Amino acid sequence: MAALIELNKQGWHLTSEGLDKCKQELTAVNKSATNIKDIISTALNFDIVGIGDKYFPDDINKLNEVPCLPCVLQVVKTRNISAPKSNEESNHSPRMLQIHLSDGSKCVVGIEHEHINKICLDTPPGAKIRIHSKVIVKNGFLLLNPMNTEVLGGKVESLYNKWKAGKEGCGFARGNNIDDETSPPFVPFGQKIAKHYNANKPSLKPSETSNPEASSGFRDHREAAIAEV
Repeated sequence: MAALIELNKQGWHLTSEGLDKCKQELTAVNKSATNIKDIISTALNFDIVGIGDKYFPDDINKLNEVPCLPCVLQVVKTRNISAPKSNEESNHSPRMLQIHLSDGSKCVVGIEHEHINKICLDTPPGAKIRIHSKVIVKNGFLLLNPMNTEVLGGKVESLYNKWKAGKEGCGFARGNNIDDETSPPFVPFGQKIAKHYNANKPSLKPSETSNPEASSGFRDHREAAIAEV
């Protein structure tokens, strides 16, 4: 119980079962299961869904600000809502990250109200952040800034590997898709556009029934008809 109270003071709202999981992990590697610092280091690399206690109320829309801080949350996903989804890394306008966060029981959404240096689109799911000070809630969104948000890090292997595989798959698809919606390359006036066709499309495959002799006969017949005119 004393350990849970001390963890709560540092923003870690764990269930009793979650605390036991961290202690078991420490015991397995011959570390002290009572050292708060070691427990936190272990919890950083655990999925908070399996160890975190419910922190947010069911209807967060009723809140004007987050109560009883600090609180450690886990990143679920990030999105740059100031750019098209197909090109979230665009620098045409200042970024504004939408960060989905979990307390282990409920998912909430934070908005990067001011630029936070240590969080970006490459921040993987499973990473932990701690919100503290005053966090305003507007229409159910947490307004995050460098003054109330601290990035703690952490790496949950199962979530990280799934996220990394997904990013690599999306990159491969974009690099091999010739029918995407990206803008076509600029071609100077007077030059023909080089078109690339997907030869695997049935409509673009050469006809297997073409007859060179029939084509030649058609041309001879056409030339004879023209000569008669």
